[in-house]
Amino acid sequence: MSVDSYIAGPNGEMDWMVWNWDDKLKNYVFKLTEPVDTIILGRKMTNGFVSYWSDMMTKPNDPRYAFAKKMIETPKVVFTKTQKIAVGKYGYRYW
Repeated sequence: MSVDSYIAGPNGEMDWMVWNWDDKLKNYVFKLTEPVDTIILGRKMTNGFVSYWSDMMTKPNDPRYAFAKKMIETPKVVFTKTQKIAVGKYGYRYW
């Protein structure tokens, strides 16, 4: 696990993730993230994160839409050594 909570195998494997969430897990995650007012990301995770949740934002009938809205609208800080400090498309601040 990295400082920004990125978890993967030695070769970037994500096979540890649970993809078929039941209602109990969904409710737990929604309650856990509801009070969050800032998301901290690393540069490598940011592109996939933005792409995935932005795609969900185009599907208002998808059950993940409300969560996607939270993920996209919550301010983000992106830690990177390779990007200059700037405000990104979704209001992300790069440090």
